[in-house]
Amino acid sequence: MVKYPILGIIFLFCFSLLNAQSKYIITGQIVDADNNEPMLYANIALSRDTDSTLVAGTVTNADGNFKFENIAGGKYFIKASFIGYEKKETPVFELIGNIYVGKLVLKKLSILIDEVTVSGEKSTLVSGLEKKIYNVGKDIISESGSVSDILQNIPSVSVDVNGNVTIRGTTKITYLINGRSSARLRRNPATALKTIPAYTIERIEVITNPSAKYNPEGTGGIVNIIARKDTETGKNGQIIGNIGNESKYNTGINLSYGQSNLNTFLSYSLRHPSGTNIFFDERIKKDISNGQVLTKYNENGKSLTKPLAHVLDAGLVYQFNDDNLIEFSGNYFSQNSFHKGSSLINLINGQNQLIESYRSENTNDEYEKEGEGGISFEHLFNGNEDHSLVLEAAVAGYDEKEDLIFNEISSFPNNELAVKNLFVNKRGSQIELVSEYAMPINDESDFEAGYTGEFIHDNIFYINESGPNRFLFDQNIHALYGLYSRDINNFNLELGLRGEFVGIKSHLTVPNDVLIPNDYFKLYPSVGITYEIDKYHNLRFSYGKRVNRPEADQLNPFPEFIDPRNAEAGNPYLKPEQIHSFEFSYQNISESITITPGIFYRHKYDAFTSVSNSIGDSVIILTTENLAKQQSAGIETLVSGNLFKWWDYNLSASLFYNEIDASNLGYSNRKSNISGTVELYSLFKISKKTLFQLNFSYNSPVLTPQGQKEEIFFLNAGIKRLLYYDQISLTISVTDLFGSYKENLKINIPELNQVTSLYRKQPIIYLGFSWRFGDSYQGDEKKLEFEGEGLRKY
Repeated sequence: MVKYPILGIIFLFCFSLLNAQSKYIITGQIVDADNNEPMLYANIALSRDTDSTLVAGTVTNADGNFKFENIAGGKYFIKASFIGYEKKETPVFELIGNIYVGKLVLKKLSILIDEVTVSGEKSTLVSGLEKKIYNVGKDIISESGSVSDILQNIPSVSVDVNGNVTIRGTTKITYLINGRSSARLRRNPATALKTIPAYTIERIEVITNPSAKYNPEGTGGIVNIIARKDTETGKNGQIIGNIGNESKYNTGINLSYGQSNLNTFLSYSLRHPSGTNIFFDERIKKDISNGQVLTKYNENGKSLTKPLAHVLDAGLVYQFNDDNLIEFSGNYFSQNSFHKGSSLINLINGQNQLIESYRSENTNDEYEKEGEGGISFEHLFNGNEDHSLVLEAAVAGYDEKEDLIFNEISSFPNNELAVKNLFVNKRGSQIELVSEYAMPINDESDFEAGYTGEFIHDNIFYINESGPNRFLFDQNIHALYGLYSRDINNFNLELGLRGEFVGIKSHLTVPNDVLIPNDYFKLYPSVGITYEIDKYHNLRFSYGKRVNRPEADQLNPFPEFIDPRNAEAGNPYLKPEQIHSFEFSYQNISESITITPGIFYRHKYDAFTSVSNSIGDSVIILTTENLAKQQSAGIETLVSGNLFKWWDYNLSASLFYNEIDASNLGYSNRKSNISGTVELYSLFKISKKTLFQLNFSYNSPVLTPQGQKEEIFFLNAGIKRLLYYDQISLTISVTDLFGSYKENLKINIPELNQVTSLYRKQPIIYLGFSWRFGDSYQGDEKKLEFEGEGLRKY
């Protein structure tokens, strides 16, 4: 408490709020019947029971909540309405103090209206104080791209050429699918995100400072990917096909069948996102004592990747009655990737004399498969959706093999051929058990509690000319959490605490038998305070403690060579990274524009950082070390809305300050810099049937302990044409329209200067086709069609 005095102030403030008394406040929430998601801008009317006189009116916020204040005692009822939905009216209630009328569920209209067309559109981005929700449906790139492509359009999120995702300058992110951890996204999220078709996704949620209810893993917060689960009755489907440059293609089909109490869905995708990358690497090795150049290393080359992936998802939801529901789900993924690279390498001494010159050629035949199955059960107590019990279990397994061959053809000083081989086999399993209980304490207070058990096993085997290596990794986590929330006047207070016992075993069995256990117990508190100034203006402060636990590859000390001159090795003594995260944000909501500025601060100790070490004249080994400490702060502003009926936009800008202390690694005590990002998403409605999308992204240079990453900027574009009563769509999309995307990394330390560059050979171009069919697409333009979250009226 002394070390972080702000926490003491927060808790004192919270306890003072708990003692406050309030009267004559009416609150509630509006949700969509199809997906139980909050509805933005639903109209709420409060009327007297005696004469049905309208007393007050309001609209719901981004979380679907509404509030009436300073209401005199008496008998009232509430009407909730939204265009395209059936109206909902509460029973008459007597107001003698604060009251929570509960969750009101609105259903879509099922009638047809002659000669009238009613239209409502889902906002692409719904920016709340707690999370950002990106609805995929209107994104043109979603027709041909992957989840990795869609993430580029979300504020605070950046994606590099290899698919690595960054949120506010960090790649340490927790990925969830439908709110739960996924084995597919745990080990290599960059690869997995590029294989998940965007058209199978309903929305993506980004939570930068989540509560204690969630797994505390990840500095950047949580990316929650919500899959499409069509709930319309009858038989429905969608077929998609796309072809692109450099032999790219993908195709897929979605099928669903729904009845009153049963919904099933099946999705299959075939993806071949091949492409060529160009790279450049220049290294100058120096004498530390006098700075004299010892050797110079230059490499120019390209790499071709030709993956072929199969993705299968299926599920069944059965509702026994209004109170009990069970769901079975599963997915299977397999991918065979062929990688081929070639480069020209020269090694020069300090007198600019050629020492070696050779061509390096490599191939990598990689195969991986993963499967996951789960079951969940939900029980509502007396039909109350706020009083529920959820039980879930999921089992997953994976197997990955790589066979790498390196041919080095020397032309100076001798004509020689050297062949090197590396075989990699990684396999493992993951089991997750979840139990969650939620209950309302009274009209103003709620309580949640839960348990999560996560059991991970990895078995990693390498073999090269030096011999075999086997590394076993076991991680068992038992977590309990509690979350208390209360409405007090215009305040909403949320207090959470999560306790985790973690047992880790890092076991190198070959060539030496070394076991390094690491067992610990940690508490992760969270605080959230939201103040509703009025129905259009809100403030929120949040605090959470988070952690980054090292993964198996980060602990395995055996070097894995990307090629004969570049390797990555783990650090078996790497400690978990600890983070204290603070956020403060403000939101101004209207029907045409939402403005959400905010500030954040993160304090880390034992922070992870990548360190390059030079071995010999030309070999670089990349490993992970703990920094003494690191802190960062930033200002972020998001503006979204529509200037005109034909132009929707999301504009975000951020400015970050980053300071690192790498004195424990032998570098300068402190380094700092200021960086920023600008992202713009624009959707132009050229006509009712033609849409044009333009996305721009800029990332300024980013600080590293040994140097910095240079700026990155690019422009994406797409156009979509709807045909045949909107059942058929044709799209053209271009990623990196002007070929401006380049990743440049500079390292400048006493013993090494290095500059690397990586970029695509050419922009990514796709021509796509989509056909929706079934009972929900009967070719009648007069049919009312709406979607649940983030609806904006025109």
